[in-house]
Amino acid sequence: MNPLGMVAGALPVLDPWRCNLCGWCIAICPTECLQISRLGPWLARPLDCLACAACAQVCPEKALHMDEFTVEDPPPSDSQTSQEHPDPIAH
Repeated sequence: MNPLGMVAGALPVLDPWRCNLCGWCIAICPTECLQISRLGPWLARPLDCLACAACAQVCPEKALHMDEFTVEDPPPSDSQTSQEHPDPIAH
C-alpha cells in the first residue's frame, strides 16, 4: 500500500514504441514503484503508486500516460456461488 494508505485511482501505462529508456520516470518516482527492464519501465509495485503522474510529466517522449480505473468488488468464490445458486441436479 502506498504511504497514504490508499489505492491509486490511476496507474502509469507505457507505450514501449515511444520509450527511449532514458530513465527519468524511474528517477523521479517518489515511491520507487517503477523499475527499468530492457524493454522500458514497468510498474513493479502498483500498490505503492501515488498516482502523482510525475513519471508521465517528466517523460520527454510522452511514452507514459496515466490510465484511470475503478476498484470493483472481487468476483464471488466458488463456495459462495454454490451456496447462492445450488445445483438443482446434485442431491
